[in-house]
Amino acid sequence: MKARLVDIKGHRQVEINGKVIPFTAYRSWRPNEDNLAAFNDRGFPIMTLLPSGIKNRFGIPYSAFGEYWIGEGKYDFDILKRQIDQFVNAAPDVYLAINLMLDTRDWFLRDHPECLNSFIYFSSVCFYEPWIKCAERMLSDTIDFLEREYPEKVFCIFLSAGGTCEWHNKALDLPTSALRDGAFRKYVGDPKAKIPTETDIEKTSFGNFREPSKLKTEIAFCHFTNEIMNNALAHFARFVKEYTDGRLLVGAPAGYALIGAHPLSGHSSVADIMKISDIDIIVCPASYFHRRLDNVSASQSAMDSVRANGKLFITSVDNTSYFANTDPLAQALQLDGSHVRHDSAEETIHYIRRETALSMSKGAGFWFFDMYGSWYPNANIRNELKRVREAYARLCECDTEYNSEIAFLADPRGTIYTNKGVLIREESIQAQITELGKVGAPVDYYTVDDILLDNFPREKYKLYIVPACYAPSVGIRAEIKRLRKNASFIFVGACGCITEDGFSFDAGADFTGIMTEPDPTPDGYSLISEEYNDTGAKKLYAGKKYGEIKPVMKAVSGKYETVATDLLSGSERMVISEREGGFDIWSFRGTLPVSFLRTIAKRAGVFLYQTDGLPTYANSSMLALFDHKGGEHKVILPKKCRLTEVYTGEVHEYDGEALSLKFAPNECKSFIIENNREK
Repeated sequence: MKARLVDIKGHRQVEINGKVIPFTAYRSWRPNEDNLAAFNDRGFPIMTLLPSGIKNRFGIPYSAFGEYWIGEGKYDFDILKRQIDQFVNAAPDVYLAINLMLDTRDWFLRDHPECLNSFIYFSSVCFYEPWIKCAERMLSDTIDFLEREYPEKVFCIFLSAGGTCEWHNKALDLPTSALRDGAFRKYVGDPKAKIPTETDIEKTSFGNFREPSKLKTEIAFCHFTNEIMNNALAHFARFVKEYTDGRLLVGAPAGYALIGAHPLSGHSSVADIMKISDIDIIVCPASYFHRRLDNVSASQSAMDSVRANGKLFITSVDNTSYFANTDPLAQALQLDGSHVRHDSAEETIHYIRRETALSMSKGAGFWFFDMYGSWYPNANIRNELKRVREAYARLCECDTEYNSEIAFLADPRGTIYTNKGVLIREESIQAQITELGKVGAPVDYYTVDDILLDNFPREKYKLYIVPACYAPSVGIRAEIKRLRKNASFIFVGACGCITEDGFSFDAGADFTGIMTEPDPTPDGYSLISEEYNDTGAKKLYAGKKYGEIKPVMKAVSGKYETVATDLLSGSERMVISEREGGFDIWSFRGTLPVSFLRTIAKRAGVFLYQTDGLPTYANSSMLALFDHKGGEHKVILPKKCRLTEVYTGEVHEYDGEALSLKFAPNECKSFIIENNREK
């Protein structure tokens, strides 16, 4: 078996034994022979399996076959063989990716009472040498078994640990131990340093912000916790690559840049995960915040960051389907809000088309995660998934460029420097993605560290949005200055204000180009003027929905053109500064509304496909639009071309005049763009 990633016509795909395959897969914790055979017969080339007896949050073992890893260097490979044979017999044509959970099992914890349960307290275990050696042995012994028994079947090893088949802390990991205390003291170079308490982690030194000069130990512990989890992932990825001489791909469910997670979760140093050269594939569930049909599709990961760092991104399309509504486990997922209930087969079909359209527009693959085997129970829905697979295969035959002109630069480290994680998660990222998703043009999502990459496509972006980038490095500060010479920027919050010496308004001004100062008036609603709102009316935004933030900031009065003012005090909460090469905008808070963003995008010269607020997913070879309400909409394209809808076959010739497209409620249209011609 020899597997690698290849780039063909702009599409990153897997090559297995010389055969190039777009990554479209079926996954289930509880597959049955009927499901496996059905997806095999419908041409799905890849399936995944999880051989683990660890119990999920419902108290159900992930694998119906039980646990095969039963002791230090001990295995019941007959259990693993029966699980794999289910795929071999029912789906003989597919290649397998196997997710190996490295978590501590009950027998390991019994033999090592000083070790914590990694499924809960992952970072506490990451440098525990007996676990590392035991997990290495499991990997090597399992790979030996797989290559001996199934030499042409398994092409990829996914690594997971730390809860829910991913790679992060499931709980606030603060228990002290002699081992971790010593490692942390070595990390900070202080023999007396102590592991912070939960109260310590929540401390601030300047309003809602943490300054390195005053909370050095607390901030260092956050970085330390994230780094040791990243280092463990890098270690095991390298181990698999070296053990297999690079024959197998390595994947990881990690790198969640767009969730604004707790600073000890493991997601604050996503940029370092992107740099792990031995990881080929990053997989992530579709954003839980963006699954409703009145919303937009989005990822928890920065999909464009994954592509820029040379990896393949896979979206896990796992939302419960209409057909699973009678399954009690599906109902539980719907009740806790992580999954959205669909009221018809049509809603499920068009939701899936919308989610996969986003992935296709980003050059990413996807798998359909049929968690408990009840999501796709009949031929009709399986045939619809086959049509999605065929649409992606067709797109992969097109020469494709990624032509977004808007870039969103997230800084996952933001939560390390403020106790307002909800402000970042809800206001500055998740709610902002909703508004950006309706602006009428594709948006690329990166971590701010990506602007330092040699291959970062800096020449194509006309507008950057930078939220909550409180403490940028020296290198990022310098690169932002260079980018500002040829593009326009929107900065949200106290961007650039935190330095090693403390909170500095001057440092923020140097970063954003806008001088700000403390405002003694309360933090309230902000009002955008009619000029900056394309509906022609004033527009309220921000406010205290996600809590107050201090210090309250305002732009220095009289220096800039006012965009928005505080509703009560009149303080300048958002301003714009024109300069050579573009303009700079600073807003004290988000969420910036789509009616404002469209105005600013036009001012920056961004091409908009439509202005009716439809979720828009596009590259040079495709255009997909979703309409929740239904209706008729005008659409334009950058060049004259032919549009062919991949599911209905409808064809439109675009000659430079706006096309009129009709949508049913909750309909997704996905077009292949052919015969591109200059206007």
